[in-house]
Amino acid sequence: MLESKAHLTISSKVFFLFLVFQLLIIVNLFHIGCSKFVENEIENKYMAKGFIQEVKSESLLYYDFFILKDDDGENFMFERGDSNIVGFSASHLREHMLFGLPIVVEYYIIDDRYVVINLYD
Repeated sequence: MLESKAHLTISSKVFFLFLVFQLLIIVNLFHIGCSKFVENEIENKYMAKGFIQEVKSESLLYYDFFILKDDDGENFMFERGDSNIVGFSASHLREHMLFGLPIVVEYYIIDDRYVVINLYD
């Protein structure tokens, strides 16, 4: 009788872990789907190529905004959007500024603000 209770307890724990794992998968898929949905809702996306003139940030990882001088010599102030851009920390943007390396910015405009969607080397 003790053996069956122990087996039942182990089976219920495994089943519980299985349900938690399934729930995490569903939540993750929902998150990915929603973020892609929101990203695809942006109708007017633009691209700009140029050189970074200034980077404003409170940390080494996240920038608040940066100023880019495009190929036509016009300056634009870009704000960090909600997207998580891997590989483009404030430090990396400063490297581009110091070494004079160009950068490509994908962005959208809302309320006269230029908001970054993605950055490319």
